Amino acid sequence: MKLKKLSQDKHIKIVAATSMTLFSLLTVFSACIAWFGMNKEVGASGQNIVVSRLNGKLASIDFFSFDDVITDPNGITGYKFFPDEIGNITFNYLEDSITVSDDTAISLERYTPLQKEHPLLLIFNLTEQFDFQPNQFRIEAITDRTTFLGAKNEDGTPLFGLTNESSYLRYNPALPRYYYPLSSVAKFMYQELSTADYNTLMQGTTLDLLFENTTSNENFVTITSGTEESDFNSNPELYVSSEGSVAHIALIIDYFPDAIEYIYTTYLGDDDLEGNIFQSELYFECDWTFEVFG
Repeated sequence: MKLKKLSQDKHIKIVAATSMTLFSLLTVFSACIAWFGMNKEVGASGQNIVVSRLNGKLASIDFFSFDDVITDPNGITGYKFFPDEIGNITFNYLEDSITVSDDTAISLERYTPLQKEHPLLLIFNLTEQFDFQPNQFRIEAITDRTTFLGAKNEDGTPLFGLTNESSYLRYNPALPRYYYPLSSVAKFMYQELSTADYNTLMQGTTLDLLFENTTSNENFVTITSGTEESDFNSNPELYVSSEGSVAHIALIIDYFPDAIEYIYTTYLGDDDLEGNIFQSELYFECDWTFEVFG
């Protein structure tokens, strides 16, 4: 358990180093991606979250690990998560403190064309059930990156090469290894839960979240498959309250297969990607923070 004082300004900053996790949402993504039989792999490390405590509505955040997919004859319809939380962060506004318990870092399994789903579940618990108005509570992510790793020129060539400093976050010459922005390969989904919804969810042998009940508001990356175009948003709104009763917000973070495929096609045949410098491996690192307003 770790205890940290809240900052006195309007933002609470919870910082996680790569080697020492306080709230490393994306040590979460210390993951491997196999690139369509070419053995391309991706790993990622931690970052930090920023919580705006304007009204003190956020009580805690619980972490849950992935169990399995939910299926029907038509395919995958949702995700199952193990019911026991593996980590927790609690905000105590009266004592001006943050308590971090257990494991708030998760490793995702290998991404392959046959196994693309390896989500992480975070449940944002509010201090009570609120009857929200539009935009009264929101969760955002923000990065200083301004371009998608898979961005192309008009002639279809990569906007930046993989060894261009505009493409990677950092370079470790001892390995050697480049680390690329994780924002380019992540997607987000959420589900609002009333107190009754949450109690029903937690009573199951697994925490079952169906896609038909979840919403994807914004990601960092938008892929338009029809025109084979991409767009990048440095500050997506992952969740924005509408009008209704909400006590908990389930936020799912997972790989974004469309973005991964787009990056792959952008660099297919590229000397940097297929040359000896990468030894058939790519590594991604968290490049964003989260902000919670309300």
